[in-house]
Amino acid sequence: MEESTFRQFQREVRHFFRVSVMNIAFAALLMAFGLMVVVQEVISIWETFTTEMSVTFSPVFLIVAVSAMIIGLAWIITSARVFEGIESIKDDLGKLTKKSVSPTESGHDERDEELTRLIVRMLSHYRDNHGTIHRMIYVCMLGSCSIFALGTIASLEHVALSSGSFSFTIGPNLLLLPSMIIMVAFAIASLISSIYFYRFAKVWDERLKEIEQSEDLLEKTLEMSLR
Repeated sequence: MEESTFRQFQREVRHFFRVSVMNIAFAALLMAFGLMVVVQEVISIWETFTTEMSVTFSPVFLIVAVSAMIIGLAWIITSARVFEGIESIKDDLGKLTKKSVSPTESGHDERDEELTRLIVRMLSHYRDNHGTIHRMIYVCMLGSCSIFALGTIASLEHVALSSGSFSFTIGPNLLLLPSMIIMVAFAIASLISSIYFYRFAKVWDERLKEIEQSEDLLEKTLEMSLR
């Protein structure tokens, strides 16, 4: 098998792995945010009923926060199932990469056979989780844009926009700058990875379509031969 095929498969698996990790991270952030709001609202409710102070709390915020926790937990479980499969393929591909290739024809044949098995496993894993994987790509894109926006807005103290100019100032606490850079870098990296995997997903969809057409043709051929 050509070296270009091996390298391309490596890139596809690497981006697939990153998208899976990013989805778990975004789901964990969503669940943590929901938990934080739930704790704040519960404390407000407790203070309202145990003290004479009138503490403001919002049942709507509480419902949204609980929903965010449930959605985050469910998405972690869903993404973890996809992550486990791609992690196993990535580990086996890493072992194949490190394995020394014999200069003999048999050594190349053995490597090609192992790579073919991994590609078949990838196709099977992709087909079994086709709908979930496409949702993961869009979640990764949306989460990246959201983190980029939040990281940028949180670091700004003042923004001025007019017809001829645009200006802004970083917040008074410069310690926020490193965290903002990390968040923005994380968002950009995950967005780029999800865009690349979106392109790869189209290729994998075409591969699955070709396989399904071949299976249908084989099934029809067998039916005709048995008549």
